[in-house]
Amino acid sequence: MLNSQQEQYIANVLLAMAENFSAELSTQGVKLYMGCLREYEFEPLKKALFNILNTRKYLKMPTIAEIRENVYGSKEDVAEIEASKVWSAISRYGAYRSVCFDNLTTQATIQSFGGWPSLCHAYKSDQQQFFRKDFIRIYLACDRKNITHVGYFRGIIEGNGGVDKSKVVKIGDKKQCEQIMLQDSKSYGQKFLENLKN
Repeated sequence: MLNSQQEQYIANVLLAMAENFSAELSTQGVKLYMGCLREYEFEPLKKALFNILNTRKYLKMPTIAEIRENVYGSKEDVAEIEASKVWSAISRYGAYRSVCFDNLTTQATIQSFGGWPSLCHAYKSDQQQFFRKDFIRIYLACDRKNITHVGYFRGIIEGNGGVDKSKVVKIGDKKQCEQIMLQDSKSYGQKFLENLKN
């Protein structure tokens, strides 16, 4: 999230971009952009804006969606990265370890396969291309429907008993995983099924 000094810097970059692209950007236009962009982290946003300035050939201001895509990549790019992350975790930890991923849509995608142990057993090591295709398709569907999953996935070792949450493998951003694990997950299964019906 941008602080006030960073917001002013980004607003000035947007005005410079407008000049570069021979476009006009009104005060209301700057407010609209900033209203949508203030939730971003400063460095990735700054990098994305300068990337657009250096590579974009069209003479009009980029849309907020285009800026977002430059910050995070396309949804398909993110789905590909998440599929790689999950396949790596399947190979490294298998169904026996309890896991938590740093992406709520990845978590929902895993849940749609029946949870972590089910996903781990669904594909053999030589079936990575089939896994990627299925995972990406479901990930994009979950993303479109805004289906998420909080908590963590119990591995076979944990079973139905308790686990020392410090032993849960946190895959990706550790702090984000901690936040996901702290969220109330008691009703996630019911919410997940309701979201699938909508």
